[in-house]
Amino acid sequence: MSTVPNTGSIDSGDRAALRRLLAALRQEGLIPAAPLVERTEHERIVDVFAAYLTNDRGLAASTVESHKLLSHRFLQEVCPGGADGFAELTPEIVIGYVERHALDGSADSGKAMCGVVRTFLRYLHLKGFFR
Repeated sequence: MSTVPNTGSIDSGDRAALRRLLAALRQEGLIPAAPLVERTEHERIVDVFAAYLTNDRGLAASTVESHKLLSHRFLQEVCPGGADGFAELTPEIVIGYVERHALDGSADSGKAMCGVVRTFLRYLHLKGFFR
């Protein structure tokens, strides 16, 4: 009998299988419905941005997920108080963020991060977040 070694890490397929199992158990009434989780303002803004990227821009799901992650990180750091902080964003704040994080990963990931920040700021401007 062959066994697969336990590496201690969770594969993305494991999460999908677990979600399907939980959905089936809930549908049969064997376990209660999942509690509703209150989304933060940052998460709601990034969710709407992701919908825009998917529906209006036609980006692939993996690209949208990457944009969500990077946009959320950006918001948490430069606008910790939420959308009310958008009016206080200056080029210096954005440049400072980019300078601090451009070398967090590879040169390519730094370049991608800059592109996501630029795209996210353009989206915020397009949707009237900046007045």
